[in-house]
Order: sequence, then structure tokens, then C-alpha cells
Amino acid sequence: MDEETIVEDAKCGCLQEQLTTTSRDCRSKENCLWFGRDCFGRKSLLLYDSIAQEPHLDEQGRLLILSTLNPVGLPGNSLEVPVGTLHCLKLSGMTYSIFQLFSSTPLAATGCLSGISPSEITKYKDFNELFSVNKTSRNGSKEGESRMRDAKDLIKHFIKENKEEIEKLIAFLRRSITCQLKVLPHQFVPIRKSPETTGATISVLFSGGIDSLLVAALLGTVLPAGIEVDLLNVAFTVDESHNCSSAVPDRQTGIKGYMALKARCSHVHWNLLLVDVTRKELYDPSVQSHVRRLMRPALTVRDESIAYAIWFASKGRGIRYETVSLTDGKDRIHSSARVLFLGSGADELFAGYMRHRSSFAEGGYNALAVTLEEELFRIGHRSLSLCDRVISDHRLLVLLPYLHESFVRYVNSIPLGVKTDLSLARGLGDKLILRAALWLLGYEELCFSLKRAIQFGSRIVKVSGSKGKGEHLAFT
Repeated sequence: MDEETIVEDAKCGCLQEQLTTTSRDCRSKENCLWFGRDCFGRKSLLLYDSIAQEPHLDEQGRLLILSTLNPVGLPGNSLEVPVGTLHCLKLSGMTYSIFQLFSSTPLAATGCLSGISPSEITKYKDFNELFSVNKTSRNGSKEGESRMRDAKDLIKHFIKENKEEIEKLIAFLRRSITCQLKVLPHQFVPIRKSPETTGATISVLFSGGIDSLLVAALLGTVLPAGIEVDLLNVAFTVDESHNCSSAVPDRQTGIKGYMALKARCSHVHWNLLLVDVTRKELYDPSVQSHVRRLMRPALTVRDESIAYAIWFASKGRGIRYETVSLTDGKDRIHSSARVLFLGSGADELFAGYMRHRSSFAEGGYNALAVTLEEELFRIGHRSLSLCDRVISDHRLLVLLPYLHESFVRYVNSIPLGVKTDLSLARGLGDKLILRAALWLLGYEELCFSLKRAIQFGSRIVKVSGSKGKGEHLAFT
């Protein structure tokens, strides 16, 4: 197989699927090892290089390990393989090349191998259109909004002016979900139930917020009747009191979202699993040791709070909402799901963070567009690979419909002023088009939820008592 064919195959694969790739070309005289990651870094791929940890070693004693988890029993940590790159390591002479498939950021400083500078960095093809935001505002369609004070009147006016675009977005996201479901060879075949399991093949990390509710709502429109879906809702509490967990913000929105899904997609069997985690469980030494191993090389306070929240949630051990009062909150069952849908990427695409409001206030849509493009480029360096390592520990495949390439490309073609309007209040202007999509689908009362990161919505930060800043190291 020639070099151009390998790069072309990897490019196509990285475009259409969330993957990492490793391949050894034994037919080549140079005995090449190829490895790389997709443009958004949705899957974990780590490279351990013993010389980076112990520089005194010579080449004969060099150990290279490609893995999804940091190796156990070796000094130091692995490095993340840079996203959007394909590497060719020539084992015969220990030289390597980098093919830059997507990112426009310089790669000269991101070599994975200690002491070996890339012999060549090739920008194989420019995919900047995947990351380029349409900066157009919607000033012409906002006439009359200044006189409106009610959020419902504002969103109805927005829908009237942009209904075709909203329906198109719904169709693209539904297609993204359908495409990702194809990873299940028998996705619509029910699993045999037991008293300890739910019988679902599909699950959603479900806070009841805009992002996860829209994914679940569209999932409900593509699934046949009778299919079970587990909605995993995590809450951290000081003790085992149900009254304590019912006050957690994500628990409250999760229950409301679940009731709405049952009413509007009644052909699907929705299981709301209440995953309650006490401070005692959170600080169990064996759990801490295990989760921290999964986290490496992500070591910050922010990484740690996300990792614990995602690990406990994706473990899928909880109480069915309907049985809470019957079992006194102690009869837990396990989700039997094989895949887990996440709403990751929606905030970066549709301006869901508070910092987006700061950019908009400082420089309008042009400044906001720059911020969104930068964040989309950086998304692969944030927590997606961490989430993949943590969730995969429970033998679940992570699915990210907001980051399917065809959906991202479409979203970035929408005028920015249609996607979001940060001149409007929180809970309305941020992710405006997603809120409008929920309204059109019949979830009118739930489309004004405020953005809450999982660390705060699940209350893990409060229960853990963490005092460090998010970027500080939690451990070494």
C-alpha cells in the first residue's frame, strides 16, 4: 500500500467517523507504523515513549507504547497523539513524518517522540471550511423584537422568521444520530432483561438540559416502537437521602425532561436511571485510584471533576425513577446499554458558554466568530479523549452526534446571528436555534433551561469540597 493511499484512507475515515487508527505496513522496506486521530479527538490515543521519561536510555532500550490508556507500572505519563494528524514512524531508521489532515495550527512543537524531530510536516489537504463560522448577523429579521419582553413571544417570532433553517437543523441532527446508531449491528434487538438490568441497548447522558434533551427527543423520532433507552442522570450528595438528591439542579431538569419524553415519544420505553453518588462513594480509595488511572495524562482539577461525574454516570448503576418511593431508594439496577450518547460540542457550535457573551459584548459577531472557531480547533485538546477513556471503562461506545462532520459543516454554514443572539437574556439567546428546535418538536416549557456544566449541575464540585482552580493540578 503506497503512502498516498494510506493518507487518503485515513483522511476519509477521520472525516466520516470518530476514530483512532494504527496500522503497520510490513511490505514497506522501511517497516512503517502509521497512527493518528480524527480532527475532533473524539477517541483516546496515547503514545508512551520511555526515552521521554528516562533520557539516559539508549535507542536499544527504547520502549514505545500506543494505547488508549496510560500504561501501568511505568514512570511518567503518555502524551496525547495530536488531533487531526497522521504519523508515519519508520521503524528501520526511527524517523517519522506527520501528515496534517485537518488542523491549521502549527505542529512543529507537537511531536510525540522525544529526541526525534519530524523529518517532514505535510499539510495534506486544507479542511478549514469544517471550522469556519459564517459571521452573518440577522439584523434584518429582528424588527419587532425590541418591543417584546416575553421569552415565548421572542422565540415564536424567531421561529416564524427562520422556520426553514430550524427544520433543516433538526433534519441534519436526526441524520447524524441515525448514522451513529449504525455502529450497533443489532441496535434494535432488545437485550434479555434480568432483575438486575434494564434491557436497553442505547443510553443518553441526560441532564435534561438543552443539548441532551434535543438528542433524546430526536432519538425518539428514529427508534421503532418498544425499544428501551436508558437516560442516565447523575447527582452527588452528602448522604443517601433521596430528598438531598432531588434538590440537585440536573436531577430536577432531568425528571422534567423525562416526563416530556414519555408524553411525546411514548412508543419508546424510556428508563430514567437516577445515579446517586454519596461523598463516601466519591472518596472511596479504590475508586479514586482507578479513576485517576483512567484520567492520565489529564491531571487538572477540572479534569478530575468531569472524570468522576462521567465515570459514575456511565457506570449506569441507579434507581428507576418510578421505583424510588417503592424501594426507599436502595434497589439499584444496571443499565445494559452498549452505547452512550453525549451532547458534547453543542456549546462550542452554538455559543453556550458565558465567555461567548464576553466576546460578543467586546466585538459583536466578528469577535464571537473568532472565539467559536478557536474553540472548535481546541475541542480535541479538551476533555473528549478523557471522557472516552472514562466511559470505555464500562464497555460503552461513546457517540457524539453534535460533532459528526456533516453536521458541523452544516452548522457552521448557518449565519451566526441565526444560531445565537447574545443580545438576548441567558436561557434564550444562547443556543437560540437549538431552543427553537425543541419548541418546534413540542418541548415548549423546557427550551429555556440555563447552561450548567456537569461539574456544577451534578453538584460534584460542591460535594467534593474542591478549592483549587480548574486549571490547577489535582494530582501528579
